[in-house]
Amino acid sequence: MQQDFHFYTIYTLARVAGIEDESAQIIAYASQYMDDAKSEDRIRFEDGGSYQPIMTAHRFLTLDILSEDVFLKIFVPFHFIPGNVEEKDFYKKMICLPDSLPAREMIADVLSDREKPYFFHRMGIALHTYADSWAHQNFSGLLRQENRIYDLKVEDQLIHVEQYFDENWMRQTINLIPPLGHGQAGSIPDIPYKKWKYRNHEGREIEVNNTERFLSACEAIFKILCLISDHPIQCPWERMREYLKNIFSYRGDLKQRIAYWKRWIRSGKFGFQKEKLDYHPSMWQQDAVEAIDGKKNLVKKKEGFLESNWKLFYDAAILHRFYILHQLLPRYDIYCS
Repeated sequence: MQQDFHFYTIYTLARVAGIEDESAQIIAYASQYMDDAKSEDRIRFEDGGSYQPIMTAHRFLTLDILSEDVFLKIFVPFHFIPGNVEEKDFYKKMICLPDSLPAREMIADVLSDREKPYFFHRMGIALHTYADSWAHQNFSGLLRQENRIYDLKVEDQLIHVEQYFDENWMRQTINLIPPLGHGQAGSIPDIPYKKWKYRNHEGREIEVNNTERFLSACEAIFKILCLISDHPIQCPWERMREYLKNIFSYRGDLKQRIAYWKRWIRSGKFGFQKEKLDYHPSMWQQDAVEAIDGKKNLVKKKEGFLESNWKLFYDAAILHRFYILHQLLPRYDIYCS
């Protein structure tokens, strides 16, 4: 899933559930920022001390993306939560499944932590992982044969899959793309209107309708958000589902799909109106610190740094990773920390 889902869809679901604008924006921003927090460079404060964020996504241009640390610290806890827990084989357990038992337990743990200052940030992080359990189903966050894709077709047409890779070097070296996550399908699983099919490593044909997957994820997420709302829902689910189906069926690139979402949000059809809604990946950091010396990563803390969304996001992300790897997965005899 991409920014049109992780930010705009999540924001809309939160508002329709009755969550107020400021909290809905925090949930949605944290959800999308999961794909943009690609640095773990320590920042140093001009008055002494430092702070080190963690990576919740990875830069694809670096060779260390194929390292075990990246698989286990980034892909598994944040994007490919293991769900095939009825299996005995470790690698089969690691396969991501929609609305799995571990994913539900993860959400329940977040709901039990509502008094923390980073609650909405942690909810956004968890909802990203939860939503990805639909989009990333049948794949794992490891470099494994189970992730191999053969005879990939989109709408029954054999395609040149390189057009679905964001990085130019990946398009040039398509035959070298390793079986990591859904990497061999590029961004196809993340685009809401796509219908596609492929043969997996066992030779079984898998048919996928992304719109139906996304709608199923939305219904489950909406129910969760209703649990944390103090206000009535703004639009009945059945009507909401029809609106979402229309939006997810819209054929356009990411920029066009975001513009389409904005038009719908401005229209007021969801029961609320928001004239201006934008996501900028640097916004939270700029609100928290002021750059002094880029080469030395030297910054000045802005007033309220301790309660800033940027810091609270990383507090929540660190907790999320620890919880998934050290508490949740070991209950299913999955040790990958």
